[in-house]
Amino acid sequence: MKKMKKAMALLLSLIMVLTMGMATFAATQEGNLTVKGQGEASLKGQTVFAFKLFDLKNDVPAEYEVNKNYVGALNTALGTNYTDSYDLYSAIAALKDSADASAVQKFADKFTTTVINNVGTENQDFWKKTVETDTNECTFTGLKPGYYLVYLGTSTDIQSSLITVNGNKTITLKTKAPVPEKEANKPDVQVGDVITYTVKAEIPDTSAYKTYVFKLHDKLSDGLDFSKADGTVVTTGKYDVSVKVPGKETADTLQADINGKEMTLDLSNIVTANQAQKGQEIVVTYYAKVNSKATIENTENSATLEYSNDPTSDGTGESIPDIVKTPTFALNIHKFEQGKEDGYLANAEFKLSTDAAGKNVIKVTGQNGKYVVSENQNTGSDKVVTVATGIDGQKYNLQINGLKAGVYYLTETKAPSKDYNVITTPIKIEIRNTTKPGDTKPSYTISQDNQAVSDLIVDVMNSKGTFLPETGGMGTILFTVVGIALIMGVGASFVISRKKHTR
Repeated sequence: MKKMKKAMALLLSLIMVLTMGMATFAATQEGNLTVKGQGEASLKGQTVFAFKLFDLKNDVPAEYEVNKNYVGALNTALGTNYTDSYDLYSAIAALKDSADASAVQKFADKFTTTVINNVGTENQDFWKKTVETDTNECTFTGLKPGYYLVYLGTSTDIQSSLITVNGNKTITLKTKAPVPEKEANKPDVQVGDVITYTVKAEIPDTSAYKTYVFKLHDKLSDGLDFSKADGTVVTTGKYDVSVKVPGKETADTLQADINGKEMTLDLSNIVTANQAQKGQEIVVTYYAKVNSKATIENTENSATLEYSNDPTSDGTGESIPDIVKTPTFALNIHKFEQGKEDGYLANAEFKLSTDAAGKNVIKVTGQNGKYVVSENQNTGSDKVVTVATGIDGQKYNLQINGLKAGVYYLTETKAPSKDYNVITTPIKIEIRNTTKPGDTKPSYTISQDNQAVSDLIVDVMNSKGTFLPETGGMGTILFTVVGIALIMGVGASFVISRKKHTR
């Protein structure tokens, strides 16, 4: 009996040892830590840090050992003077239950500011990753079990979280990388127009940085030039830009650098001097003029933000570009002879106006059937002339480019030759911008005399010969007068004849 009891006691002891061994094994397993941006928020360009504050020695019961390299920084951030691991861990754990909802964030900011540039060894005390692609997550692999501070220091509002890594873990942080929000004051444009651009950008939290870089970069396509509000083009040198800071009634004027189609505006001093307004928006205003190279696809504008993304270095990231499209449209015309729809009639002259009476004529420049709206409407030609072949291999022999959406009237002012009739009735043409937000390419529709044109080519047919008189015209009136005169003459002759006969 005694031997059996001893055996049972030995077996129970062995079970307890094995159980404790399994718990210890579970507590020491490495894991992956995945950090996600809330919702679809992209982490591109941001640097994520994972600071190992404590090693996890045992899971049940929990046993933590402070990272000796961070004892001083932890006490600085907590406002304490502890050396014991349990006291330090308890003080940090209490932050989650604090009445101050921002207690963890304040601790994270103080701690990170202290250690970011001078304490700890990378891939031993802390890990960092800069997200290069447009994704909303990043993963640290093979982290040793411990208590970590995850710090996202490149969001417009710095975010952090405390988490125990014991196996694979995932956390989600509210994040918003610095991104520009750009708008144009016109949905579509005509050559010569001046576009007003506004770019809004939130003031980021720079508390973890000794120096902070924040620059706006803007790039124009070939159909646009940077300009002043009055349309004066600026291609190089300094360029005055309006910058409205939250809390100020008037805007400041800052000087950007212009190099051809590219502009750089340094807002670093603005964001660091206005940290009291972090999270609020700076509004930048500037201008561009539509030039004669404008086409439907080359009047877009791309704005990006360059910003510090690593407090431990001078590295910078770049935001996802915000592209604004302000398309201009082409009017393509096919002039042909009646019955010869595949042919082309040359030397027909037209004018394009914005009114049916043909008074507000749009001035153009160009030749050989290809014309573009003149940048200066005080100069240029009133007429456009068709050619004998299709332009650029297309089924039209006259093109007027650089038009904004709207209603126009095309009037033939001269027939192709004396053998053809001039079409005196203006053709009503309407261009509609059908581009939607998010479209990769601009789109539009055309109607001709209120009828949709599926191929976007306005057909203008000519016929040979002389016009027959129209109803109500002078020809009809003349025939009517002559007819009445003849009838009256015959009637009078009949009456006279009867009188003679009765006598």
